[in-house]
Amino acid sequence: MPIRIHQIRVNRGGPLARDFELSPARLNLIYGPNETGKTYLVEAILRLLFTQGRKAGFDWKLRGWDPSGRVLVSGIGPEPVAFEKGGQKLDQILRDSRGGLPPGLSQLLVVKAGDPMLDPRTPAGISQDFLKNHLSGEGLIDTIEGRISATLSNARVVDGVIEGHARGEIKNRTELLDQRKRVDDLLEKIDRSEALGVVESLTTERDELESRLKELEKARRFRAHVLLVTIQQLDLEIARLPGDAEIQALQEKLSRHSSNSGSREQKQRELADLEKGVEDCVWAENALKVYGSILGAVPKERFARTSLWVTAALAVLTLILGLYGYLLPFLISGLASLVLGAFFVRAQGKALRMAGKSSELERLRAEFKKRFGEELTDQAVLQTKVDTLKEERVKARVLEDDIRSLAYDLAGLAREIQASFEAMGADAGLGPPDWRGAHATIRGTVTERKEQLQPLERELAALSVSEADALETDPGLAWDSSLHGEVGGKLAELGKEIQEAEESLANLRSRVQQETGSTLTSWSGLVNALHERRDKVQAEYRRLTAEILAKIALNDSLNHFRAQESERIREGLRREEIRTALSAVGGHYVGLGRDEEDRLTAVSRKNDQIPLGDLSSGALEQVFFALRVGFASMALGGEPAFLILDDAFQHSDWCRRKMLVRATQDLTDQGWQVFYFTMDDHLRELFSSVGRGDEERVCRYDLTG
Repeated sequence: MPIRIHQIRVNRGGPLARDFELSPARLNLIYGPNETGKTYLVEAILRLLFTQGRKAGFDWKLRGWDPSGRVLVSGIGPEPVAFEKGGQKLDQILRDSRGGLPPGLSQLLVVKAGDPMLDPRTPAGISQDFLKNHLSGEGLIDTIEGRISATLSNARVVDGVIEGHARGEIKNRTELLDQRKRVDDLLEKIDRSEALGVVESLTTERDELESRLKELEKARRFRAHVLLVTIQQLDLEIARLPGDAEIQALQEKLSRHSSNSGSREQKQRELADLEKGVEDCVWAENALKVYGSILGAVPKERFARTSLWVTAALAVLTLILGLYGYLLPFLISGLASLVLGAFFVRAQGKALRMAGKSSELERLRAEFKKRFGEELTDQAVLQTKVDTLKEERVKARVLEDDIRSLAYDLAGLAREIQASFEAMGADAGLGPPDWRGAHATIRGTVTERKEQLQPLERELAALSVSEADALETDPGLAWDSSLHGEVGGKLAELGKEIQEAEESLANLRSRVQQETGSTLTSWSGLVNALHERRDKVQAEYRRLTAEILAKIALNDSLNHFRAQESERIREGLRREEIRTALSAVGGHYVGLGRDEEDRLTAVSRKNDQIPLGDLSSGALEQVFFALRVGFASMALGGEPAFLILDDAFQHSDWCRRKMLVRATQDLTDQGWQVFYFTMDDHLRELFSSVGRGDEERVCRYDLTG
C-alpha cells in the first residue's frame, strides 16, 4: 500500500501570514516568492513528520522556528495516522512496523532549499555510509564494530592467554587481578592478627554491656512513664483544689470579717458608755433654761432702781421746762418720765415673784454636784456641760450608724465566706467559729499535694526523658541510677582497652577501609565488606574477561564478513530499482558504478563512467532525483510514497526542467505523490501545464493569496 499524505495543516507563524491547509492530490504545486512562508512550510512538514536531532541519522540544520499543525498520512496502518507537534514520527512507526528501515528516511523523501544531494557534506553528494546502510549490511557491521574498542580490535587469544596492549579493557582486567590480590592479602593478614582476637573478645564484652545498658535505659524510660502518670494524677487533684489566689482571697475575707467584728464590738461598748449621758443631757438642757431665767431677774431689779432715779430727774426737768415755757421739750420730758415710772412699777412686781426662786437655784446646784461631781459655780459651767453632753449624743448617733453599716458588711462577708467554703468542698453548715480551722485544713491539703509533687518533678527532671520517649511497657528491670553509672563506667574502660588494641591495627583497618570504601569501624563489618569486595571484584573480572573474549571473537567474525561487503555494495549499485529510476527521469545516465579509484560514478548509455563530483549542477539534480526515488523504493520494499521537493530543479537548464517535470508526472502515474515547492515562475508554469483540466490529479496553491 503506497504511503500518501491526505491532509496538511500548518498554523501561521514566522513569515507564514495565514494558516496553510491543503487536501493534496497526486501532484501538488505550492508557489511562493521570498518571505511568503515557503521555507517555513517545508520545515514545518519536516518537523511534524520526521525525527530530528541525533536520532534522525541526518542533521537538517533547521531554523529556530517552532511550528505547529497536523499532517494526516495513510498507508502505514488500517486507518490514516495524524502527526502533530510533540507526537510520534513517521520514520519511527515505519522502523517499528517494518523493521530493517535504514536511518535518514527523510533524506530520501525530502529535498530542501534546492539542494538535491543526499549528503551535502561529501563532494560526490552521497557518502559511503549512506551506501553501506542502503546497499549492504556493512552499516550494521560499522555499528557493531563501533562498540568494540581499538584495543580489543588488535587483541588476540594465544594458548588461552589474552594478548594485547595494556590499555582499555585489558588494562582494566589487569587492575581487577591486582585488586583481587590486594583483598586476598588483607584477608590473610586479618586471619593471622592476634590483636584482632583481643579486640573481638573485648568487643563481645562491650556488646553485652551495651545490651545491659539498653535494658537500663528502658527501665529509666519506664520509670519516667510511672512518674509522669503520678504527676498527672497529682496535677489533676491539685487542679480540683482551690488555687493560691482563691485561698489568699478567702484569707483576706476572713481577716476583714474578724477586723470588722472587732470594730463593731468596740463601737458597741463605746455606745453603751455614751447612752447613760443622754438623760443627763436632757436634765442639763432644762437646768440651763431654769438657771438662765433665775439669773435674768437680777439685771432687771438693778435696772428698776436706776429707772427710779432717772424718772425723778425727768420729773424735775419737766417742772423746770414747764416753768420756762418750753412746751415741746416739756411734753417730751414729761412723756419719758411717765414711761420710766410705769416700767419701774412693773419691775418691782416681778422682783417680788423671783425672790421665791432662789431656793430652786440651790437645788440645781445640788443636783449638778450629784450628777457630775462638780460645783455649779455659774451659768457658763452649766453651758459647758450641756455642750459636752450634746457632742457625746452626736457621737452616739454616729456610732449607731457605724454599727449598722458594720453589721451589713459582716452579713455580706459571711455569705461570701460561706459560698467560698462551699465552692472549695467544705461543709455547708460551717459557722464563723469553724472558719479558721476549715481554712487551715484546705491550705494544708494544697500545700501537702504540692510538697508531694515537687520531689517527683525533680526526679523526672533528673531522668532527662521526654514525654515522647517514656516507655509504657515494664521491661521487668527496676531503674537503678547507680547501676547505670557502673555499667557506663565499665563501658568507658572497655572503650579505652579496645582503642589501645585497635591502635595496633589502625594501619590494617585504614587499608581495609580504603580498599572497600567503607566507613565502618567494627572488624566484623570490615571483614564482611572485604569479602563482599572480593566477590564483586571477582564477578567483575569474570564478566570483563568474558566480554573481552566475546569481542575478540566477534571482531574476527566481522573482519571476515567485511571482506565481502565492498562487493555487495558494487552489486547494490547495479540493482534494478536504481537503474529504473535513472531511466525514468531521462538523460544520459542509466546506472551507478565505481571507477578504478573507487569513486562513485554515473554510468552513461555508452557505458562511460563519470565521477559524480564532475557532473554539472543540472545533471546532478537529474541523477539525485532518480537516486532518491530508487533508494526510497528499496527502503520501503518497492512501495511508492511521497516526495517533498523544495525547488529541487532550480539548477537545471530549461530543457532538463521540462524533462524533470515530465518525470515527476510519470512518478505520480506509478503511484508516487509529489509536493513541489517553488518560487521560480518558469517552474510554476511548467507544473501548471501538467494535468491542466485534471484537478483531481493536480493541486495548485499560491502563498501570495
